[in-house]
Parts: sequence; structure tokens; C-alpha cells
Amino acid sequence: RYQLATELDLLLTYLSTEEIKTFIVPLAWTLLDDKVTDVREATISLLSHILKRYEASEVESLFQTLVEKFLQSESWYNRQIFLYLCLDILEADSISNDMFCSKLLPHYLKLASDDPVPNIRIVAARGISRHMLSKESFSSEKNKSLEAIEEVRLKLKSDHDRDVRQFACTDNELVTEEETKDIDILDF
Repeated sequence: RYQLATELDLLLTYLSTEEIKTFIVPLAWTLLDDKVTDVREATISLLSHILKRYEASEVESLFQTLVEKFLQSESWYNRQIFLYLCLDILEADSISNDMFCSKLLPHYLKLASDDPVPNIRIVAARGISRHMLSKESFSSEKNKSLEAIEEVRLKLKSDHDRDVRQFACTDNELVTEEETKDIDILDF
């Protein structure tokens, strides 16, 4: 299945957008449910490369499926896949930053700030501090979403879970052991 996901990625250059929609995308949704992490990771990469091939007007159906199948899932596992997909889309520049900020970022930030599962908040915090804020286009004052991103990051920096707090810090910031103890004591 891993081999299939990587081979499908290589096939994209030889297929039309219509063929990708008809044959590859349904396979990709199935492969994202695989129990093997390597298969899911290869499929996440495949989907971000598929988005590069889509016209801006064609991505709505893909986003709708992402939201319905992964973001709105009761399974924390699927919500985590949504976050990883968002980060891969961002890193691969699969869509414009404006489209990312309008279509995916609000959902990402909502998961980051409201999800009850620490693993979700850890992935989200790491994505904000290590991926989004490391991209010049996201950390620039010109980015209209910077304030919302920073607001969520600050919330994550004071999360009750120590690992979430740690991942919410940028490379320039460190959570000291004293800060961690102080916050942990407050939880009791």
C-alpha cells in the first residue's frame, strides 16, 4: 500500500485533472484510513501534490471532503490527519497562502484551541510554531491571519498539558522547568 501511494504520486504528471479526480482521489481517501503510518504519510504527500494540479475553482470539493471526513470526525485520529494534511499542503505550497488562510487555517486554529485531545493540540502547536511562523509569508505583518495565529499560539503556550506548552514555543523561546512546574501545580 505504501508502494501504491508513492507510485500514484509519480503517476500524477501523466494524468489529466479529470483522471486524477476520478481514479486517484478515491484511492487516496481509502489509503488515508490505512493502519500503517508510512502509508498515511505517503498519501498525505500525494494529496498535497494533487492539490497542486487542481485549479483554484476545483479545490472546493476536496476541501469539503477534508472537512467532512477528517475535521468533523469524532475520531481524534482523523482530526490529527486533517492537521497533518494542512501542514503538508502548506509546506508543499500546494495552494496559495490566501486560499490556505481562508479555507483551511480557520479550521486548523479552531482545532488547535478547542480540541480536548492533547495529541491534537500538540500537532497543532508544533505546526504553528515550527511551520507557519517559520514561513516568511505567515510571520509577516502583511499576513492578515498573523494575529489569529499568535492568539492561538499564546493560548497553547498556557495549555494545561506540558507537551502542548513546549511545542507552542518557537525556537527562540524555551519553557523553563520552573514555568512548567508552576503551571502544573495550578492544575491541581
